[in-house]
Amino acid sequence: MRTKPAAVAVLLLAGLTACSAPAPGDGGASLAKVEYTSPSAVPAIAPGQQLHLPIDPYLVKQAERAQILKASRLVAAECMKGFGIELSAPPLTGGKAAANENATNMDRRYGVYDDRKAAQFGYSLPDQAEPEGAGQTDSPLSDAENRVFLGDADPILGVQPGEKYNGKEIPSGGCAGEARRKVGDGLRQEAATEINFASFQKSLKDSQVIAAFQKWSDCMKERGYSFNTPLEPFNSAGANGSGGETETNMASYDVECKKRVNLIGTWFAVESEIQKQMIGKREEALHAAKKEKEKTIKNSAAMVAAP
Repeated sequence: MRTKPAAVAVLLLAGLTACSAPAPGDGGASLAKVEYTSPSAVPAIAPGQQLHLPIDPYLVKQAERAQILKASRLVAAECMKGFGIELSAPPLTGGKAAANENATNMDRRYGVYDDRKAAQFGYSLPDQAEPEGAGQTDSPLSDAENRVFLGDADPILGVQPGEKYNGKEIPSGGCAGEARRKVGDGLRQEAATEINFASFQKSLKDSQVIAAFQKWSDCMKERGYSFNTPLEPFNSAGANGSGGETETNMASYDVECKKRVNLIGTWFAVESEIQKQMIGKREEALHAAKKEKEKTIKNSAAMVAAP
């Protein structure tokens, strides 16, 4: 007997991610205590200059993530098909490329800093493509389909090792687990993700960064803008992503003030030093995750390219 098709664009990807989620870490608590030396030399950063933090090579880029998810879906769908279950989902290819390919979100990590983009888009992101299939209504999997898809990875389902569906044994971790084993576990990036967040939070408390914030704030006041940090304009009434003249004018002056006091150079240099020390504390885990990431990207590329 063939079951009804299940439209699971979001559900399938969410299931794959849930099955491969790492065990909770300390949330970066230990990283917050890392000691570092404030940089003595601060580079001058040109507006729009491409920046890469030390943690960047350990993180999966947006295009790589889309490729891994697509390959995982293909493998899982083929596995489910073997049980007589059809999965339908829109492709992850096509559409405009994401505005920020950098996994550390450098386009907006320190606020706006590209004068051309600020003048054109204000505080909104240009070429921001909505993921294909977003907003689509997805039919939930039936209980039986869920058992095949997740297998014994979800204790709530109570699937036992060796259990069968339609006369075929459900693989360990279900079809989601099968996909993870064949594609790879490159989306597990707990250590890199914690550093990416923890370093940013720590940088906000650095004396050099705080001093640069004050200089930037004083500069902004010259035009009548009252902000304490470069992150505040995003939440102001004018910076709502409308791209109107009031917003673009403020964003352009924001970039001008950043350049005048070299805020981006200071902030980037400080956070880079912080990350270097944090990376040293998680070196073993980062190295293993990076190796798995590279293997997963290679596997997924071959699977997506296969006819």
